[in-house]
Amino acid sequence: MAASAAGDIPALVQRLRSGSAAEQTAAAAALAGLVKDGPDQTARQNAIVAAGGAPALVRLLRRSGRVTVQAAVCWALQRLAYRNPNSQAAVAAAGGIALLARLLHASSNDRVLGSAAEALSNLAQHATSNADAVAATNCVPRALQLLRDSSDEEVHASAAMLLGNLAGNLDVCAKEIVACGGAAVLVARLQSSHAAVQEAAAGTLTNLALNRGWAVTLADAGAIPALARLLCSSEDAAVLDAAAAALGNLSDHAESCTASAHVRHCAGCGRVRYCSVACGEAHWRAHRRDCKRWRAEAEAAPATKQR
Repeated sequence: MAASAAGDIPALVQRLRSGSAAEQTAAAAALAGLVKDGPDQTARQNAIVAAGGAPALVRLLRRSGRVTVQAAVCWALQRLAYRNPNSQAAVAAAGGIALLARLLHASSNDRVLGSAAEALSNLAQHATSNADAVAATNCVPRALQLLRDSSDEEVHASAAMLLGNLAGNLDVCAKEIVACGGAAVLVARLQSSHAAVQEAAAGTLTNLALNRGWAVTLADAGAIPALARLLCSSEDAAVLDAAAAALGNLSDHAESCTASAHVRHCAGCGRVRYCSVACGEAHWRAHRRDCKRWRAEAEAAPATKQR
């Protein structure tokens, strides 16, 4: 971590405690900006925690009613809790989960809602105790409401990520998502023009489809053809990976439903499954060599004698 960045952190944390509203907003935004993806990310997160940044941010969030402050603090907490169990534990211990959930339920500002939802998603990612605490705030219905009714694509992406991490960690949350009509909402968001929304919705469907009963519900809601269209139309690698994973789980666990008719084996080798005729055509060039080899191996193998 660069020395200048390390030296800035204690001063920024102090400004959270005693500065004016404008200074506090700027300090929170600066801390969020310091935690960028890269080799220094974890070190910077840990330095903020060591300087007392987690309780300072949570205390500011508790005391301030200004939307600009709330948005900056939620963004800082979102970045602080990103893929770091140490900083996630610090935010949770400071009482951050309850405050973020309160804003998720009460705020009407898209910047606040998006950052609060993503911060809660990050907090629920690794520790089951944190996921339990997030789930206890009744955030599943609220996240589904935002996913369905908000007009902001970043709010959609953050809400879907929150649902996905909760579904991946807690069966009770996955069950609640399905019971609250989440299948149709998630399938609808696969049609978003925003890649982050598509990826997050497909990721949530991936986790939900691990359960056979829920997989059938997802398939009946149109998940299989919607994911197939996404595979054929998207050029985003992360979206393609998420859609393929969701289709894999659905084809494994939804075979008893009528929608599974869309999942078919390659007519040549029988070893690769496609989600639609269009999908098979789109991927035939990449698959052709393996298909011919596997078919030749199958033809060369001695036939099994019938008794």
